Amino acid sequence: MMKRYLTTMIAMVFSVITVFSVNLYAENAKHDHDEHRSHDAHVHGIAELTLAQEGQLLEIEFHSPAANIVGFEHKASTEKQKQMVETAKATLENPRQLFIFNGTRCDIKKTRVDVSALLDHHHDEHDKHAKDDHQEPHSEITAHYQFSCQQSTKLTSVSVELLEKFTGIKKLEIQWVADSKQGADTLNHNAKIIHLR
Repeated sequence: MMKRYLTTMIAMVFSVITVFSVNLYAENAKHDHDEHRSHDAHVHGIAELTLAQEGQLLEIEFHSPAANIVGFEHKASTEKQKQMVETAKATLENPRQLFIFNGTRCDIKKTRVDVSALLDHHHDEHDKHAKDDHQEPHSEITAHYQFSCQQSTKLTSVSVELLEKFTGIKKLEIQWVADSKQGADTLNHNAKIIHLR
């Protein structure tokens, strides 16, 4: 039951992100008609983070254009580029360096990082997405984290270190749902805390 609720909440938050992305695309199109952008407003410098909490379970989803993370979006073709992808993946696979929970303790249960759009040995939906745009590929890096939080109602805020780890991210658009509350925020290098309560 809780899993179904979380799935519904995450779907709702992603629908909000989709509306935001469409609006952002329209705004950027006004300023630069000549620049080719993908249909989902793939904008460099901006990444998205979705947080959903229900009871002790806390889920965090991260989506970013690959250029924000490794500086390119095509398939890694040199050893240096492949190493950059692996280093970024290792950083994203260490959530204790990325998130600081204030008010209570949250332990990581599951971590999943997808960099397959940049590597040749996997072909999945991200590759299809990149091929849909006959201009340059618009590859994404995604990560999913699941935490278990003790005394979950005492979780007041989350400090996010992604902008410190990946300086290509200039803005982090936040959507969150915590029990019966929800909100949105924008983090940058001067503001990196999501206030939940």
